[in-house]
Amino acid sequence: MGAGPGRTMANGSPLAISRANGFGNIYHVDPSGHNLLRLTTTSSTDGGPVWSPDDSKIAYYSDRDGNMEVYIMNADGSDQRRLTDNPDDDIVWDWSPDGTKISFASNRDGKL
Repeated sequence: MGAGPGRTMANGSPLAISRANGFGNIYHVDPSGHNLLRLTTTSSTDGGPVWSPDDSKIAYYSDRDGNMEVYIMNADGSDQRRLTDNPDDDIVWDWSPDGTKISFASNRDGKL
């Protein structure tokens, strides 16, 4: 399942990471563990998916642009956008309770 302390399940519906192709991609899984829906399709490492408090968005990290950055997408995988842009790694941690902010860990001080 997803990494990080945030919610990896919404309404009983988990998010999963598959490394079957050598990279990490994010999938939505129904509560029965069936009906995988692939949400990311890059040849990079995507991980740490965390549902927003209202279950409408998923924050995650990806190295698709050269290093780990924070991204966000709609719950169906659409509208994937990068939120951070820094040469040091940024890893998603969690959403604020009201869903307006995302906390993340960063290697900007030399420690992650």
